[in-house]
This record gives sequence, C-alpha cells and structure tokens, in this order.
Amino acid sequence: MYKSMNMDNILDQIELLPIFDKLTFLYLFGSSCNGKATKRSDIDLCFYYDIKDKKKLYKLMFKITALFPDKYDIQMFQLLPLYIKKEVFKGELLYSIDKKYVHDIARKTIEEYDDFKPRYKYILYGKNKIEGAIL
Repeated sequence: MYKSMNMDNILDQIELLPIFDKLTFLYLFGSSCNGKATKRSDIDLCFYYDIKDKKKLYKLMFKITALFPDKYDIQMFQLLPLYIKKEVFKGELLYSIDKKYVHDIARKTIEEYDDFKPRYKYILYGKNKIEGAIL
C-alpha cells in the first residue's frame, strides 16, 4: 500500500476505481478537519455513491478500504448513523459532481437530525435529565 498520502493521492486513487463515475461526493471529516488530530489519529473519508443497494455499498467500501493504508477510515455516507452523517458536513468537501446536490443532502440530513434529536437525547440521558432542557 502507500506509506503516506495527501489529498491529491487520495483523489488519484479514487479516480482509478472502476465505479468512479457513480461517486457523487467525498468528504474528509473528523479530527483531520477540526484541528484535534494527533499522530495517532486516523483520517476519516466519507464517500457518497449513487448506489441504493446496501450490500453493494458494503462491498465497495471494502474494496476502497483495501486501496488505503490502515490509518484511513473509509465510510459510506448511506451506511452511517444519522448523528455521524451530520458530522460529515462539518468536514472538507474533497470532490463533488454537483454542489447543489451535496447541499440538498446536507440540508435533509440536518433536518432529519433535528427531528430525531429529542429522541436521541432521551436515549442518551433519560427523561429525568432532559426535562426542562432546551433541545
């Protein structure tokens, strides 16, 4: 594999994939983007492919993972939990075929998260801890 990769190397590798034409967008997210990365931090990449079948997405994720060193954490957007999907959009957009589409997905994700947030907080903290709290 590769000893080190920069963003150009990442995009070069992605362009070699036979299914590159279905890649809708790619984000770098997590500690690599928020200034909290350490030497031990991984590099989080999130792919959004125009593929509906989750089994195909998992297979593709494993193929892409094999292209990168272990330091890279490869994720498929559609397979992530909602609260992590929201975090992806705080990262850096590395590739997009249509920025309006990315914006639409981000808006829908944030709306879904906002709708789910009270239930999520209830699951995390229980009813007693969130009564009277601003959600």
